[in-house]
Amino acid sequence: RRAYRRITERCSICGRHDPKLSSGGPRGLWKTENQNVNKVTGTMSATDKAASLARVSENKHYPMNPIATFEVELETENFFLVQTVQSHFDGLYVVASNPMVWAQHPERDRWKEPVFLQFFQKALENDLGCFTIIDKDKNSVVGSTRFYSFDSANKAIRLGYTFMDPAYWGTGANREIKNTLIDLAFSVVDKIFFDIGPDNHRSRAAVEKLGAVVAETSEEKVIYVLKRNALDTTSTPSPGE
Repeated sequence: RRAYRRITERCSICGRHDPKLSSGGPRGLWKTENQNVNKVTGTMSATDKAASLARVSENKHYPMNPIATFEVELETENFFLVQTVQSHFDGLYVVASNPMVWAQHPERDRWKEPVFLQFFQKALENDLGCFTIIDKDKNSVVGSTRFYSFDSANKAIRLGYTFMDPAYWGTGANREIKNTLIDLAFSVVDKIFFDIGPDNHRSRAAVEKLGAVVAETSEEKVIYVLKRNALDTTSTPSPGE
């Protein structure tokens, strides 16, 4: 349905992805000795961008461990999705410090640095990794998203904790990124769940335009599900979550 690229380190013997070959381990595949998102501006240098592009491949061999499938680096038409590491904090907080980002979110005070720091630390501890979203042209951090709660028995996973710079809302950026992540997830699972606050109308509209439907509701959240057979659902570009 869509082609996506994985940014990987390869084993010299079998040519497959090996997290041990990357400095920083599974959570630091994009970060090599000379590669870091600038801690102040949240930007990538031209050297880093070239190095990342050089590591892009059409690797169709997924790890035997399904969980390892999600700790990868991806490239869409306009964005890099790189594994989040500690040095990404300042770049991400430049985006997250805007109260508008959290205006419809249940935790509306996440723009405050201590609150966002807790959110960021949980992202680093997530057993499926976390993606820092990089604008290719601007070489800047524009947001974050991640998979979580992998359920091997029911072949399901959750996708969320997404936030993006408001400048990208309504541009189709969210849909471009989510479509890539959905394709990756459906290589392993049959269902993707999205947990969204009832009043977060922007995010609800975004996942509905991806083809997700309401599976369960409560006072705390609305749970959407997207099934593999909904892959062919088409719609207009969605706003960022």
